[in-house]
Amino acid sequence: MFSRVSIQNIETINVLHIDDDPTHFDFTKIFLNKIDPNLKITYTNNPEKAIQQLDTHQYHCIVTDYNMPRMTGIELATKIRQHHQIPIILYTGHGSEKVAEKAFQAGVDDYIRKELDPSHYKILAKRIRNVVDKKQLEILYEDLMEQTHFGITILQKNQIVFANNSAVKLLDKNHIDELMDQNPFPDRTYTEPGDHEYVYKTEKGETRVLGISNREINYNGNPAIFCVFWDATEKHHLKIRNKTSQERFKALVELSPDGVATFNTHGYMTFHNQAFSNLTGFTEEELIGKHITSLKTLRKRDLIKYLRSFVSILRGEPSPSMEFTYNRKDGSQGVGESHLALIELNGVKEILLIARDITESKKNEVNYSTIFQKSSNGLIELDDDKKIVNINKTVTRQTGYSEETYIEHKLHTHPIFTHEAKHIIEKAFKIVEQNKTTTPLDLPITNKTNKETWMRAHITPTLFDNNILGYQITINDISKRKQGEQKHTKNIEHLEKLVEQKTREIINNERLVAAGKTASMIGHDLRTPLQNIKNLSYMLREKYNDPLLTKLEKQINYSVELLKRFEDKTKTTQIDPMKHTVHNLLVKAVATYDFRENISVIKSIQPDIPPVWIDEFQLRRVLINLINNAVQAMPEGGKLALTAEVEKNMVIISVSDTGKGITEENLEKIFDPFYTTKSKGIGLGLSFCRRIVEAHNGTIEAISEPGRGTTINILLPLNERREEENNMNPYMEKNTA
Repeated sequence: MFSRVSIQNIETINVLHIDDDPTHFDFTKIFLNKIDPNLKITYTNNPEKAIQQLDTHQYHCIVTDYNMPRMTGIELATKIRQHHQIPIILYTGHGSEKVAEKAFQAGVDDYIRKELDPSHYKILAKRIRNVVDKKQLEILYEDLMEQTHFGITILQKNQIVFANNSAVKLLDKNHIDELMDQNPFPDRTYTEPGDHEYVYKTEKGETRVLGISNREINYNGNPAIFCVFWDATEKHHLKIRNKTSQERFKALVELSPDGVATFNTHGYMTFHNQAFSNLTGFTEEELIGKHITSLKTLRKRDLIKYLRSFVSILRGEPSPSMEFTYNRKDGSQGVGESHLALIELNGVKEILLIARDITESKKNEVNYSTIFQKSSNGLIELDDDKKIVNINKTVTRQTGYSEETYIEHKLHTHPIFTHEAKHIIEKAFKIVEQNKTTTPLDLPITNKTNKETWMRAHITPTLFDNNILGYQITINDISKRKQGEQKHTKNIEHLEKLVEQKTREIINNERLVAAGKTASMIGHDLRTPLQNIKNLSYMLREKYNDPLLTKLEKQINYSVELLKRFEDKTKTTQIDPMKHTVHNLLVKAVATYDFRENISVIKSIQPDIPPVWIDEFQLRRVLINLINNAVQAMPEGGKLALTAEVEKNMVIISVSDTGKGITEENLEKIFDPFYTTKSKGIGLGLSFCRRIVEAHNGTIEAISEPGRGTTINILLPLNERREEENNMNPYMEKNTA
């Protein structure tokens, strides 16, 4: 068992710093004491001595280098973890993602790289505070485990290996030792994952009903059951009394010739009689527990009317009888008359529904469905959430898709709509919602045979009290006119772009190979002297308030940044594809970036995108680069949108801003190496992005409108894994050679 580390009410945090470079320790101690005077730093260059000091001194955190002569920082962390729980931070200038992964496996709490800029010591000070605070929270969690009124046990092989004090009390024992290696629930059912009720008899003869909730966990490297239980005796007795009352209620209403049902105040059906099942054809399993909005016997278009009646009754307002059309299980429809009332059963308020069939008296009424289906125009009905609730046969004939592929799906998610059409639809709905009027639009769609057609659509809102309850869309085929226009334009544009693209690739590849060699040589020769000059300049500025030192430091900072950017964008890049989710890729990229307060970030990720074969690290760099460009394009603030969706076996990731946009002339050059419009840019950011995307057999494109913003689209193949994972584009292979 590890010794408990008490760190509550810490005023001074004692840090043991282990590093084979005393000069770096001197800088670390000076900067950390300036940033946080409450950090007391002790130094040693001997890892073995550091382990001994942990037994004789009180430290709250260890900061260790990775590459040391006697042992590595990871080896040191492994030895410390054998006897101590003290937080450990690996602080190194020679790390990598593989080193970081091994460090965390060895028990390291945090990992930070040594940087050239002295400001990174602020990050180190903050990380020290964070790991110490985290340890304090872990201790607090242990205290809560003992103070809770819930019994908590951990079972392995049906025997208790851990129990808290509340478990001892609930099981009527005197000491935890009486529970260890025992099983208080002999029936194996009650130690399996899930929720249970167990009647437990104490040694004194008292009967208790225990509520049990079990979950599978991993405890000390082995499978175990995490069991939480509580005294549910009173609740159990109340359930029995309620059941008795319900049985009496059922006996009364089963004799009624009308359909009778009850709903709780949240709209879920709690009971119905046999007459109700006879009326609709649905069984108890298909009705009980279903919300009023999901009952198959009710038409979607009538839900607003039902919900308003429910709300009126709950407010105590009288509800008149209501006629309604309902669906039977066999697919037929009937007309019913219903009465609603608020009742109270065993202190619980519920809504009582009494319904009778009046279909015969309504046979002569106009059948809206017949008119809807016989229309020569394609008709689509949506609810207020833009989900499709009805279509006519003209739509299925025009698109080739069956009715089942439309119903209950959002309009813009249907496969008939192209990427372009989805954006057009979203903009059109915004106009309709704002103006409450009909909006016409032309949509490119793809029918079931993958034939592209064009439809002229009119979106008309269904209004009640100036509120939109749904939408009706009328569509007509205008393909012939559109196809003629598009064919001629696409042929010319394709030939022009192909010639221009091939010419640029030849020039750009030669420039990037030369730039990569130059960047490697410059980085090797200048990095160490720049680091020394920067540290000395910073120390001099602390003693002498000379404006020339400030100017000098600015020039050093600019040189370091320029060198780093030049190296990153021109060095040889190889991809290592593995299966990753697009959702995690976007979340990590956004989490890495520190956005200004005037930037609003909007994420829209299609939930069912399957995993793709990508180099997650390289593509995350691409997204961070694009996010940075978007933020820089909005100095006065704006909206940054990140979207991901699947279209035609391609994953489309988009980064959009509302900045000043890019002119058409510049838009054609932004992916060329060394092309930039920034005063201090080097013009390699978007060139790097294109190389990484093309290495994944993908494409990257830019869409911009001056004054309105820019969108960068990344198109990656779905479920494609190359035979050789280093199958890079011609530039990548040439640069590697």
